[in-house]
Amino acid sequence: MGPHEIIKATRGFLAETAPDHVDNLSDDTNLFELKVLDSLGILSLVMFLEEKFDITLTHEDLTEENFRSLNALAELISTKKAA
Repeated sequence: MGPHEIIKATRGFLAETAPDHVDNLSDDTNLFELKVLDSLGILSLVMFLEEKFDITLTHEDLTEENFRSLNALAELISTKKAA
């Protein structure tokens, strides 16, 4: 699964959990500045990503850098899948 598919799936999840923000969401939009993600949203997103992509995210993976945008998330997931 490539970055485009990862972004598409993640965008779909965010459309369900933060529908007011998805229309303005580019692949590089800062998810924290747009207030798409809060602490509960991050936990929900982590559970979704782990289940959807069959990965395990460690404490070290849970950084603002890795969760700042759809592109950053796609890069994180691609790296975890390749490991």
